[in-house]
Amino acid sequence: LVVNKSGATVTVTWSAATDNGSSGMSGYLVHKDYVFVTFIPAGTTTWSETGVAAGNHTYQVRSVDKANNYSAPATQTITLP
Repeated sequence: LVVNKSGATVTVTWSAATDNGSSGMSGYLVHKDYVFVTFIPAGTTTWSETGVAAGNHTYQVRSVDKANNYSAPATQTITLP
């Protein structure tokens, strides 16, 4: 998981997940400061947020397959001045 900042914009990028079973990937759950923000469909591995307030923010991404199996979260904290 890579989290980059540019002014008050944060971009989160992650590696594509693969499904070990036969259900296929559904997508990714993005959390900011441990609160769910959005669902990103499989095939997309980046998400941006604008207008982020100054301070420390923790971003997490979890993959989920079509059988509702979830990965452990990838976590990164970033500080905006």
